[in-house]
Amino acid sequence: MTRFLIGLLTLVCWFSSANTHAEEMAEAELYNLVRGSSNKILNAMTVEGDAASKKEKIRGVLEEVLEPLVDFESISKAVMGKHYSMATEEQRKEFTNVLQETMVGLYTKVLVNFEIDELKVERPNLNSPFKGSVSMKVTAGNGAVYNIVYSVRQSPEGEWKVRNVILDGINLGLTYRNQFYSAANSFNSDLDKVISTWGNDEKTASAN
Repeated sequence: MTRFLIGLLTLVCWFSSANTHAEEMAEAELYNLVRGSSNKILNAMTVEGDAASKKEKIRGVLEEVLEPLVDFESISKAVMGKHYSMATEEQRKEFTNVLQETMVGLYTKVLVNFEIDELKVERPNLNSPFKGSVSMKVTAGNGAVYNIVYSVRQSPEGEWKVRNVILDGINLGLTYRNQFYSAANSFNSDLDKVISTWGNDEKTASAN
């Protein structure tokens, strides 16, 4: 009985240690992923040249970074909410593409004229080995501080994906969903119109 208890205790300690090690590895992988992606964007923001070339560079890097990092399909599904089940497969794909395009365009517009003095990525907070959040504190050139929280989840293939963003307490996923529902009400649930007009203000602004 004593040997059995010692053996059981050893097994429990080993399993706990293995879980801790796996969690530490996941935290390190996630931290490096977010930090590395952020550094790519920061480097693009410091590119020399006129406003047009800088904008083109930033947009190119954002597309390169966000495409593999952000789960646009899951985000678009969450934004559509109850309307997702009503949409055709073509409408779902179209909205995912439109959402991605408008987000990249909006972020490009913001970053072209934004100065970052300091960027600090906090240690990831994992709710489980497969999902959690990463917090980031951004200090602007004017001294303003922005707190960003990325909700993340690991795909079955082992890739970390951003599922939502909270900026200074504002849930962007929920904000987008409210916008989608408002548009759906305005167009009597005509999803083609909702999708075709989605982000018109952002598209116009990013084109200028």
